[in-house]
Amino acid sequence: MMGNTYVTVIEQSEKEWMKQWAKIVVTLERAVPQADAKGYLEAYSIPLGPSG
Repeated sequence: MMGNTYVTVIEQSEKEWMKQWAKIVVTLERAVPQADAKGYLEAYSIPLGPSG
């Protein structure tokens, strides 16, 4: 019985940690201007084929 409680608390803690991490990532993404974000994306992306 105590084992189930421990597992439940750990699972909830991990979900909450992931939720908080996602909030941080979204906040940081929104802080960067859209034009800069596009430039960063293109800087590390690999083109897959002809565009246009």
